[in-house]
Order: sequence, then structure tokens, then C-alpha cells
Amino acid sequence: MSLAFRLSAAFVGLITLTALAFGAAAFETAERGVNSQVDNFLEQRAKEIDGGNRGRPDADRRISNNNRSANSGGEDSVDADSVVQVLGQTGEPVISTGFALPVDATDRLVATGELSQAYLRTVSIDGDNYRMLTSPLDDGGAVQVARELSESSSAISLIRSQLVPIVLVMALLGAGLGLLLARRITSPLRSLATTVDTVAETGNLDVPVLVKGDDEVGRLASGFENLLATLADSRQHQQQLVQDAAHELRTPLTSVKANIDLLALAPDMGPEDRAQTFTSVRAELNELTQLVNEIVDVATDRFSPQELVDLDLVEVVNESVARFRVRTGRLVEFGAPQSVPVRGDRDSLERAVGNILSNADKYSPVDTPIDVTVTSDRSVVVVDRGSGISPAEQSRVFDRFYRTDEARSQPGSGLGLSIVKSIVDAHGGDVELADGPSGGTAVTITLPLPSA
Repeated sequence: MSLAFRLSAAFVGLITLTALAFGAAAFETAERGVNSQVDNFLEQRAKEIDGGNRGRPDADRRISNNNRSANSGGEDSVDADSVVQVLGQTGEPVISTGFALPVDATDRLVATGELSQAYLRTVSIDGDNYRMLTSPLDDGGAVQVARELSESSSAISLIRSQLVPIVLVMALLGAGLGLLLARRITSPLRSLATTVDTVAETGNLDVPVLVKGDDEVGRLASGFENLLATLADSRQHQQQLVQDAAHELRTPLTSVKANIDLLALAPDMGPEDRAQTFTSVRAELNELTQLVNEIVDVATDRFSPQELVDLDLVEVVNESVARFRVRTGRLVEFGAPQSVPVRGDRDSLERAVGNILSNADKYSPVDTPIDVTVTSDRSVVVVDRGSGISPAEQSRVFDRFYRTDEARSQPGSGLGLSIVKSIVDAHGGDVELADGPSGGTAVTITLPLPSA
């Protein structure tokens, strides 16, 4: 069952219930209004009779429902629009205009004076419904005034007959408007569902998404469009990573295969040549292992910050420098203020600094130092003594697998500086390359202010 159908059914049900409630309320109001008019008439007529402004039946002269004559006091007689009956002080009927009205215990209480309030009710006389009021008289006894409800019933039936088609028309209009409104509301959702089905069936992430409005449905479509764009970008990066990795893996694998083939074809190779060949194979395998590890890190984003905490940048860089000195034996001149607070992930920042140091070690002469400086504005500057990087290539060295012409003769994967940039970007910082003051390259990492 579609969402449009369910919404339409809900709209129809809601409007139908509203129409029924409106009809019932209108009918109830009309019925009360009609009955209220009858009750007001009975109360007014009883007051007129009790006040002498209208004649009452008496024992000397019976007044029929069809006659109007003056009473002994010259007052107007009882009209034919009602039936009047007088009860004596004992509660028994004295006289009535035409036919007797029913008398119950409450009517007698009113006539005897035990009940001072008027008594109003609906009675049935010979199959006809009458509205009857029993009201006490000032000179004792009570007067009963009744009026037939056939006229009121006809008016109420007419109102009912008029309300029924109105309710039906409202329900039908509600059904049409509900269906139209439901289809209008669900139109963006149907379009989005079609797009989702197309993406699922074809795997094409470039399918256009129709985005309309800024409501919940519009934001959903916009979010899905952004999701497709992110997935497409991720797929493109994955494909590029696979292509670049295949290209980088091909060289060491070819070299290893060639050396193994050489060992297989030359069983009588001398010990010195054999040792040299094994050394070459081992070096290629080490480079291959490092390359595979870096590719895995890039593919899984293992270098991304795991948790940002308050750190001392001087302490982080000092630990990276100490570890680098032990590993390489390279002279590193380190300068820094006493403390520089930052917010970041210790492991990933240490890796970034270590990658820059390894890159500087690779391209600097063995007997030259590497300068490392931490500044109070949260920057780390690493300067080597190599031959430097041309301005045309400085903007590309952070690309994955990119290697300068000079670097192609050196071991490495071309992922070191790419990982550095990813780490710095994840921290919200910047990384820049510039020419060193004494030749070589200066790499500067700048981190943002720690959040309060």
C-alpha cells in the first residue's frame, strides 16, 4: 500500500469524521434551538395565565381548542395553539381545554405547593408527542400547558434531511482533496524513491536528484544528493588509489621477480653476487612492505585523529624528534618555547612530524642537520638541507603517490606527505612548503587555536 494511498485514506477519514461531527453538532444545536423555542413558549404561556393576562379553563365555561372568547374578567381566552389543564390544590385535574393531560406524582407536588419550581417534560398522548409544563399558580393549584411537537419534529426532520447530503458532499470533496494533497506531498518522495531504485539497479552515483523546497522532504532530498556526491567522490578516490597502488607496486614486484629469476637461472653464482642479490631482494621487500602498510593506512584512514584532547605541541614534537634521532642517528637541531597548547590527537600528530622528518632525512646529505622549530603561534617548521623542490612541484607533492623527478631514484611510496596533509586537514590546520633559508625545503604545519 503506497504512502499516497495511506495519506489519502487518512485525509478522507479525518474530513469525514469532521463532517460527521459538524453535522451532529449542527443537528444538536438546531434541535435544542427548536425545543428551546417550545419550552420558552410554554413558560411564557403559563406566566400569562397565572398573571391573568390570558384566560384559563374554569368549571363554569369550558373553552375548546378552536374557540377564542373573553373570560369573566374580560381577559383573552386560552388560544388553540396549546392545551391547558388546571390542577386543584389536591393535585387532581379540575378542567382542561378539550382533553385531559397526564398527571404524575411530580405534577401533584407542584399543585399542592410542595414543589415550588415548574416541571417540564415530554409526554405521549394517543401516540402524539407533546411538550408539557406544569407550573404553580399564585392562588393555589397548578396549570399545565402542553404543545404538540409535530411541527418541531417536522422542522428537525427537515434539518436532518438537509444535513445528510451536506455531510456526504463534504466527505466526497475531502476524498478528492485528500488524494490530490497526498499525491502532491508524496511527489518528491516518489521522485526520490525512483532515484534510489535507479542507483541500486545501475550503481550509477551521478543520477540527478530533484530537490524542491527547504522542508523535511526537501532536506531529505538535499541530504541524499550530498550523500551520492560523497559516495561518488569516495569511489573516484578508491579507483585512483587502486590505480596508483598498482603502478607503485609493479616496480618492486618486477625487481623482486627479476632477482629471483636470476637466482634460479644462476645456481653457480658466486657467494658475493648471491649475497648482493639477496640484499637487493630484501630491500625491495622492505620497501614493498612499507608501501603496502601505507596503502592500507590511506585506504582505511588509520592516520585520522581518533580523539582530540588538550596537548602540549612542544612535548609532542620533542618525542617525535627523539624517536627519529634514535632510529636514524641524524643530527636534529630543535628549538621551541617552554609550552605551546593545542588540541589534537597525539599519535596522528607524532606521525605527521615523523613523516616530515623521514622525508627530510631522505633528501638531505648525511652530514647535514635537520632544523625543527616550534613557534608560539602553534606552528612546526622542519627545514632540510637538500636540493629543494621546484615551485611547479611544491603544489603537487601532497598528492598521493606523487614523486618529484629527484625522488624517483629514492626509495619511498609518495604517500608520506599525503598522509601529513590528511592529518593536518583533519585537525583543521594548514601545511605549506617553501624554500629553506640555506637551500632545501621548509615544511610548516600550523594548527588552529584550541577550543575553549
